[in-house]
Amino acid sequence: MDIYHGWCDLKPGVQDTAFASAFQTYMQHLAESGAIEKWRLTRRKLGLGPRELGEFHFMIETRGDIPDLAVSMDAKQLKGHIEELRKIGTILGARGKSASEAESRNLTASRRSLYAKRPIARGETIDAGMLYALRPAIGISPEHFADVIGKHATSAIEAGAPVQWELLG
Repeated sequence: MDIYHGWCDLKPGVQDTAFASAFQTYMQHLAESGAIEKWRLTRRKLGLGPRELGEFHFMIETRGDIPDLAVSMDAKQLKGHIEELRKIGTILGARGKSASEAESRNLTASRRSLYAKRPIARGETIDAGMLYALRPAIGISPEHFADVIGKHATSAIEAGAPVQWELLG
């Protein structure tokens, strides 16, 4: 027996249940055709495991008597497979997160940025208790919170003012 392992993340907007259902259908097809023996799909939960490997882990077990049978194809099959993948890519849409035109007009007002909870003196080291995330997004994004902690204020920052990269060193 040979066991092949793979990992993947889903594109934005793809529901986990839809992926799991499609994966199951495809694996059952391979099993019924005799290309594979067994398969398993698992999901990384609670942040356990390395993020680089992806959220979903699948294992495909083959008999091993014909190496790579389940993942091998001739030129005609490869061409058909590529065409199917392109169709799937078109259906799933562009990769990444982007705002629609209507959303773009409201991004600054609806998103948050880091603001000073209290006055921060020039030279003071920034700690978590000095910051909070508020609207509008006219400062550093909260996704950079950990990057801001430990930096020094290169200028005084007033209480309630948005924190800017230019004010940190």
